[in-house]
Amino acid sequence: MAFVVIQEGGSSTEFYVSAWGSVDEAEAHRISCRNDGAYRTTEPVEMPDGTDWDALENVVQSLATLD
Repeated sequence: MAFVVIQEGGSSTEFYVSAWGSVDEAEAHRISCRNDGAYRTTEPVEMPDGTDWDALENVVQSLATLD
């Protein structure tokens, strides 16, 4: 099981996926993003073992193409 956070990058069209082993680690990452760069993040989302991380990253990167 992993906990995923989607982070907004330096522009409104950059997004990053980070996976953490616990919800506490994911929350610490969110706090760091907020404190270090004022980057917005999602709440942690629990993802099952076997998640296709490359496919998830592709979906998140497609957010930049929203019309």
